[in-house]
Amino acid sequence: KTVSIVNTWVGAVVGAVPPLMGWAAASGTLTPGAAALGTMLYWWQMPHFMALAWMCKADYGAGGYRMLSLIDATGRRTAACALRNCVYLMPLGILAVCLGVTTDAFAFENALLSGGMAATATVFYQSPSQATARMLFRASLLHLPLIMVAMMLHRVPNCNLSASDLEQRLRDRFVKKDEAERDELSMPAFPVPFPFLPLPTGSSVSQFNNRRGMQPSAPPPT
Repeated sequence: KTVSIVNTWVGAVVGAVPPLMGWAAASGTLTPGAAALGTMLYWWQMPHFMALAWMCKADYGAGGYRMLSLIDATGRRTAACALRNCVYLMPLGILAVCLGVTTDAFAFENALLSGGMAATATVFYQSPSQATARMLFRASLLHLPLIMVAMMLHRVPNCNLSASDLEQRLRDRFVKKDEAERDELSMPAFPVPFPFLPLPTGSSVSQFNNRRGMQPSAPPPT
């Protein structure tokens, strides 16, 4: 952030990663549908932070951060970047539909919501000021949760798995969890408070396990 104004674009990549992480955690893999979420969040960040950078450019300058707004005396370049990325957001609903993430209704809702934010970015571009930047910033705060809610309401369920396959996958997941917990409980537990002390004897291990309510393990067959 203190080296180049490119930090905003690089930081937007980092900000777009969490939806991909959530997608991978929920599905176990990354499919093309995840691109719709990541791309949407990447482009959303640009008008959001460009408006913020113009509103707080004095603070950014005092902190030693390199922002586009600090080398943009008129504010037109900052506003143009914000407006351009708002326009990029408008057709993303079609991408989500084509990738099978949402139904057709989301494409219309996304265009409407992104168009509304683009309208505030247009006002910011025509007349850069604290007031118009704040208008765009507030629009971006409203845009993101509404888009996420719309995606959830119009999402396409994952119907690739049959009911029996889904049941088996859930059963395997919980069976592995139970086995891991049993293995953890069956491990010999004894306190070793300091590494330089001698290891506890067999009697002390038995006493400690008895206090924990654990049954002594049977001796191995000879």
